[in-house]
Amino acid sequence: MSKHTEVFEEDARLENLASGATEALAKLRWHWTLDESNPERYTVSEYARRAGRSQKAVYAMAQGYNLTVIDPGLDLPEASARAVVSAERAEVVEAVAEATGKTFQNVVKNNAQLASEVHRTARAQAERKGTSVSDEIPRAAKTVVASQRAAKAEESARRKSPLAVEGHLTNVVLHLKYALRDSDREFTDDEREFLATDLERIRSLLTLVELRITGETTNVDWDAELASLGGAS
Repeated sequence: MSKHTEVFEEDARLENLASGATEALAKLRWHWTLDESNPERYTVSEYARRAGRSQKAVYAMAQGYNLTVIDPGLDLPEASARAVVSAERAEVVEAVAEATGKTFQNVVKNNAQLASEVHRTARAQAERKGTSVSDEIPRAAKTVVASQRAAKAEESARRKSPLAVEGHLTNVVLHLKYALRDSDREFTDDEREFLATDLERIRSLLTLVELRITGETTNVDWDAELASLGGAS
């Protein structure tokens, strides 16, 4: 018999009993997943796999019970309902992590907006098709991530096109004309010093742009040069 086989047999037994066993099942799942006093506890995903249950169902019960431990005034059905919401969010984060190749923690920290977009898409698809949000989350994650990657690739290609460069240079010329027009005035010494610094940055940037366009040198650390001039890479 493999380690803790009796735990999963008990899970199956309680799952098949009448609703009166709900609290006992919730406590069992909590103890073996979220109870930090249990050094042999499993991750929710591993427990769900070994018990043959959905991760969302295991998490909802375990976290629901956990909420009643934190707040004894909260009944288990209400606590489990709240946990379902967070379980669904966890499913979204996990799907985004798989679609992007990032870790769960990385998605939580750096891709909250992407996860929210996936969640909205999954809910909309579930409502339209009459399926569950959980069913639609993996597909929504792949669709949204692929769409964003395509948009970024298109933007990158646009930025690197000759037309984009020409547009930027045209804007520079236009704004320098404005500067020439508006400089028909008297400046204080402090203003001249301030503007002279800007003019020096412009000269340096023009030199870098010319070098890059003509390809006369490849021995330039472009990111370092831009950073020294206060520009964006």
